[in-house]
Amino acid sequence: MSIDWQDRYDRVIHQSGFFVRHRSTRFIHAFFFRGSLTRALFRWLTFEQFVRRGRKLAVPDASQSPSHQQEWLTLWEQTEESGLPIPSVLWLWTLVSAFFGMAAMLGLLSMSHVAGVNIWAALLLFAALPLLMVGVSLVGMFLPMRGLSGHPVMSLLVNKLGLHPFRSRFVLLIPWLQWQLQRGGLAFMVSALLTFFVFATFQDVRFVWSSTFIEQNDTMQQMLAVLAWPWHGWLDAPDAATVAQARFRAGFSLGGTGDQDGLWPFVVMAMLVYGLLPRLMLSVVCRFRLRQRLSREISRSSLPEQFFTIQQHAISRAALSDTPDDDVLAIVIRDPQTQCLVGWRMPANEPDLVWNLGLKSWQDDEQWLTSFDGFSSKPVVLVTELWQTPMGELSDCISILQRRGIAVVLMLTRRERPSDRADAQERSWRYFAQKNQIEVVGEASL
Repeated sequence: MSIDWQDRYDRVIHQSGFFVRHRSTRFIHAFFFRGSLTRALFRWLTFEQFVRRGRKLAVPDASQSPSHQQEWLTLWEQTEESGLPIPSVLWLWTLVSAFFGMAAMLGLLSMSHVAGVNIWAALLLFAALPLLMVGVSLVGMFLPMRGLSGHPVMSLLVNKLGLHPFRSRFVLLIPWLQWQLQRGGLAFMVSALLTFFVFATFQDVRFVWSSTFIEQNDTMQQMLAVLAWPWHGWLDAPDAATVAQARFRAGFSLGGTGDQDGLWPFVVMAMLVYGLLPRLMLSVVCRFRLRQRLSREISRSSLPEQFFTIQQHAISRAALSDTPDDDVLAIVIRDPQTQCLVGWRMPANEPDLVWNLGLKSWQDDEQWLTSFDGFSSKPVVLVTELWQTPMGELSDCISILQRRGIAVVLMLTRRERPSDRADAQERSWRYFAQKNQIEVVGEASL
């Protein structure tokens, strides 16, 4: 008798909400979140495409096929290349941004040998414009995402990075691209600051100010004091003498020489507070937002279970067909006095069970399996309904017990269900028990 695997696969998909609540997520998170966040993202996107297309891994020997979900994921990673953008492209973006930051600062400082560096140009280029771009990025983060068509910059980046296969996953791609843009902005500002300090070490840098409409030095001092308010408790704003000496009028020499460099600390602090710090904060927010969204999607997805079912479908049909039809399960009476009865997704009110696996979080089940001391006195009998579907999480539970040197017997119990699929379900459980090297028995009906 053959098993209707397509029907089982459809039931797995329709029960995805059940998987979300009960399946193991710890090792799945650990698998996908290895390495950088960028690698985690594209590892998951590639895996998602693999499963949705119903592709199967090539396993040359069914007898040596993986029996646990983690082993299947490892095999998938060994045979499939992730859609990660070329790392050199990401590094090139960072280097190009740093180069533009250095070039912009050198261009600005090159005016210092003439009359001094105009403080308005420095504030505009390295404080006002970066702050404005951060504001634009913040607005873009909270706009509704209806696809890449509404984000021409993001769409261009997707094309340049060769991410066409993942265009439909813009919910994850756009936060990642926003994060990369902020990283480029950070490289620009850091490079500009380092260039300034290197240049100022070997060259006298003088900042001056000039204005057609600002006639009074006091007005300029008040404006600088307002801009310096965020750091006024740590560094004072330029005083009246410094502002007066730094004023430049066309056709006139500078007011003095003693304090002409007094504006550079103000300019550097403005670059840090208005140019670098907002970029850094936004980059952290973008990274956190991406990680949170990716983690939530992995936790709520039924793709790992679908993947496991598809691969089992590919290798088990031949193996199950070799099982003799007349091989009858041994019948054993459930006895809580002589057996340590552990349930697998049995009803919550099931009597005589010391623990019911699969109904709580994986962390709770794992902690109980590794810490419970009552296994030594009685044999462990894992009780489950015949109509349940063998899952990777159950294999992991069995592995924990086997690593502790505990022998496990799988007991199948029947409830009032239609009998047309009983043989198929039993053969499926037999194969599962064979892969996990445990004995399977039937429960005696009293």
